[in-house]
Amino acid sequence: MIIKSKYLPIASGSALGAIKIGSGLSIDGGGVVSVAEVEAAYTVLYSSQSLDSPLVADWAVASNAALSTDASNAGIIVRLFGDSAENGAGTQALTVPTGTTDLKISIHWRAITDPGSTVGVVWKLYHRSQNSTVSAWSSLVLDTASVSNTEWQNTSQTISLSTLGIITGDKIQFELTRTPTATADTLAGNAALESIVLEFA
Repeated sequence: MIIKSKYLPIASGSALGAIKIGSGLSIDGGGVVSVAEVEAAYTVLYSSQSLDSPLVADWAVASNAALSTDASNAGIIVRLFGDSAENGAGTQALTVPTGTTDLKISIHWRAITDPGSTVGVVWKLYHRSQNSTVSAWSSLVLDTASVSNTEWQNTSQTISLSTLGIITGDKIQFELTRTPTATADTLAGNAALESIVLEFA
């Protein structure tokens, strides 16, 4: 249909003639359209080199997953999570965006030694708030990651912020560890971590 008139119908209520107002928009009686304020979710990527080394007692686990070149490709820098004791790497505090309800963590890693069969690695996520005061650390054991070779793995898990006890708007610091003493952690040798991605949505 071709509309020859250059004038739109008169605005009334929440409809502007035959024009449909989409989600997140509103219109007043004078025809003024407003956009609801929505804070976008965001993604943060931490390479092995941008992660902090937990070398002092204020970390949840003060045992560092050491930086190293990857055993198969010296152009890739990794952190080595050993098989004898819990060790980790951390982040600086970040502000959890308003309006988000979930955190998705993606861990890009591989086994250094071929396990020869399917084995497990147990990752553990610690967090604490850094607002007017710094809270104690809380933790969550992530789902066991399975690996059967030395290829790169992308292990992802989505967790509700309410499960973690995280409130939007808070500044939160994280530490990721491997817990080789867990029964389900059966990988012999190092797990080499290349990066972590945190997605708030």
